Amino acid sequence: MRALLRVLPIALTLAGSLAAADNTVTPAEAEDGWILLFDGQSSFGWNPEGSGKWKVANGILSFDGSGPGILRTLAVFSDYDLKLDFRGSSNADAAVILRYFTDGTPQETGYELRLGDSDAKNPAGSVVKVFSGPGKLAANQWHALEAEFNGDKISVKIDGRSAGEGSDGRSKAGYIGLAAARGTSLDFRNIKLKPIAARGLFNGSDLSGWKSVGTQPPKPSGLVKKLSKVFKPGEGKPKEADWSVVGGAIHGTKGPGQLESKDAYDDFVLQLDVRVNSKSKNHHPKSGIFLRGDAGKIETGYEVAIENDVSTGEIAGLKKPRSVLGTDNEFFTETIAVRGRHFEIWINGYPVNDYTDTRTEGPSIKKEARVAAGPVALFAPDSESNLDFKNIKISPLPKALGGKAKPPAPAPPPKIPTAPAAATPPPPMPSAPPAAPPPAPVIIANPNQAKDDARQAQVSKLTQQALKSNDPQEQAKVYSDILALDPNNFVAAQGYRDAQQKIETARAQQQKESEEKARESQDEQQKAQTLAEALKAGETAFLAGHLAAAQAQVAIGKKVAPNDAGLLNLDSRVSAAVQARQRIQMLAIGGGILVLLGAVALLFLATGKKEPYLEVVEGLEKGKRFPLDQEVVHIGAIAQDGEMKNEIVVRDTERMISRFHCEIHRRDSKLFLVDANSANGTFLEGHRIPPERPVRLKKGSHVVLGGSCTLGVGYEKKKKK
Repeated sequence: MRALLRVLPIALTLAGSLAAADNTVTPAEAEDGWILLFDGQSSFGWNPEGSGKWKVANGILSFDGSGPGILRTLAVFSDYDLKLDFRGSSNADAAVILRYFTDGTPQETGYELRLGDSDAKNPAGSVVKVFSGPGKLAANQWHALEAEFNGDKISVKIDGRSAGEGSDGRSKAGYIGLAAARGTSLDFRNIKLKPIAARGLFNGSDLSGWKSVGTQPPKPSGLVKKLSKVFKPGEGKPKEADWSVVGGAIHGTKGPGQLESKDAYDDFVLQLDVRVNSKSKNHHPKSGIFLRGDAGKIETGYEVAIENDVSTGEIAGLKKPRSVLGTDNEFFTETIAVRGRHFEIWINGYPVNDYTDTRTEGPSIKKEARVAAGPVALFAPDSESNLDFKNIKISPLPKALGGKAKPPAPAPPPKIPTAPAAATPPPPMPSAPPAAPPPAPVIIANPNQAKDDARQAQVSKLTQQALKSNDPQEQAKVYSDILALDPNNFVAAQGYRDAQQKIETARAQQQKESEEKARESQDEQQKAQTLAEALKAGETAFLAGHLAAAQAQVAIGKKVAPNDAGLLNLDSRVSAAVQARQRIQMLAIGGGILVLLGAVALLFLATGKKEPYLEVVEGLEKGKRFPLDQEVVHIGAIAQDGEMKNEIVVRDTERMISRFHCEIHRRDSKLFLVDANSANGTFLEGHRIPPERPVRLKKGSHVVLGGSCTLGVGYEKKKKK
């Protein structure tokens, strides 16, 4: 009920008690799998095609009749029940086109369900080329349409009465389009769809068909092997979450881990019920559903996030939801439609996300698009996970969308009756005067028929020319010529729009490439100028004996051209001069240093030994200190996993710190920092340190973990116990 109350302020826009129920999904409908295709406030999830205009006002989707047009869903569906209310002008030339594809005219590739009586052969309620409907619908009044497409079976009801049933298997899946011709006034509301004939992924009693996948234990640090025998790494076993079946639902705890389907899927409509069990009002545990990932590997593929009040419905890292509707400790129904690069998501029947991945195809979801099949994976991200999943159903989509009707088979030749056996001929009858021949039928020729045939032939020829061409400029011109001959041609209107979009995309890409080349050229010129100035200033400083200034100029030059021969030569000369000067200074002050060291030692003994510590400089626990009182101190995001544990646990909300992130070793009063193969890196004074290689720490050093937390190194006098 709380989920419904959160949907209502977004979905309801009509005034009055009667209109308050329009364009919503009740809790019972959501649980049954119904989703809204029209949210009542926008054309979210739809794509307009043609010159006619669509608008949304007062919870009604309207077509103005200024030209032909189709409003097409962005998602693809196969088997489903469809419900909608429509209202049209007298003899409206309009239809709902189902299971169609954009390769050809919608009426040819899909099923045209007529909404008006402008076509006498196919009145309202007809599915063209399948069955004829009753027609005779009252104009300018609302009518309720119900259509079921289940495999090859098609049935339609209008206002609760059957309009017809039939069977046709030429198209198995495709888009849904609302189509109308020029001059037609048409309104829609309450457009809802329920996927049917889905395959169950969970039987409600055991985990048959599913596989638990865990995380591999972290590799031991190389520094441990080199500097200490205190820590002895073991082989360890993968860490898996605890998955079971409780009360007819899959129950997941004690992550990290995931439960993945044994079968792989690429294009599909997935529906499932999800519940995230929270311990407190302000704590929203995380979860997710991974799609098209790598089997046997955790957290791969596209992640549909689950974190109520924060990100439920988000395609992680790619597209945030426009509304977050899930509620902790309550089951909510999630629907995910995936085909090719397009994703659409509904929560409790309400559309919350729509995303098309336009990136180059490749294996890394963080950088590239992925269309290859992968398992459906339920994710338990951490040890506090407490999740339930049930009613998991999937409808795989066929690769081929739409279809074309087969031409009717030719009629069999008429049978010629066989003459009976010869018999005695009857006597001839008296001849009668021949009857007058019937009058010849009067044929009224259509004076425009020849012109219509010629125009249609020209349209067909131009259409073939446009389909064969790969040049958007040529396609746009040809489709423009077709529209001049036939303004109501849906294919030409859509083709012209697609060609213009390709032209604009190519133009934008060319401009981008030109700007990048200009920027690269400018950068190279700037680098060359910086290098020349650094070499000149460095040489001048070196000859004048200002070695520190010379070193600074060498450092500037290395930033833009680290391998320049002239710069390397100057660097070598400056380094040699610095070393020579240091040797002279060391010899001069050697004796004084020994005296000074003795004094320092006496002072140290007098004042007491100082112990190192780490302090959170930037992060959630800013100001907190951690003593470095062991030979090896382990730092990470969790306290312990099996036999491995961290002495210092650092929290961050962005999950950038690895579970076992880094280590600090003490050797003869010196501190060494080692990165333990962390995912997001360990940085010392702004530079990322190599994994498993010790780096010296000093007082005042700043260590950044994964870019989210900064630790400072300090020393303080050891407190007397």
